[in-house]
Amino acid sequence: MLTSVHPFSVYAVKVHVLMRHEPKQYIKRINSEEEFYYEKYKCTECRGNCMGCFYTDLCDKWLDKSPYEPYFEVSDHASMALCEGRHAIPQAEDGSIFGNTIDPLDPQALQAEAESKLRELDIKSLDLYVTGLTVALISVLNACRQLGIVVTLYHYDREEDNYYPQQVL
Repeated sequence: MLTSVHPFSVYAVKVHVLMRHEPKQYIKRINSEEEFYYEKYKCTECRGNCMGCFYTDLCDKWLDKSPYEPYFEVSDHASMALCEGRHAIPQAEDGSIFGNTIDPLDPQALQAEAESKLRELDIKSLDLYVTGLTVALISVLNACRQLGIVVTLYHYDREEDNYYPQQVL
């Protein structure tokens, strides 16, 4: 009996892919030391179309295995918007740093909130889609500097209707 293996499946197994519903942080013990990892849910790439998904060979939902958890990959990178709800940013796959309401008069609280959110994700690099609130942006940049996260800012270009990058040094 022959079985076909999708080329992405073989690659995914080699990078130790796990399964969960949404991006989360988990702890794995290696030689009595804790190692953190960030999970990215892959059903967003195929938009729930399991028939056209590259990851069906590894997805419990597709294979009808309990507990029916869709496929995800482990990552140390996130793409996030600065503030939720200010603009529709489809490139910000991992949500936003801040919610819809923030207090721009309290930069220390903003920095603490940003640092807490980024520490939970335990990432090494961040693509940040800037929505124009300078106090919030500086708070996130300060938090990233403290946590050692490499940041690339993405600014909106109205004429081209897309975002262009700016590396933070």
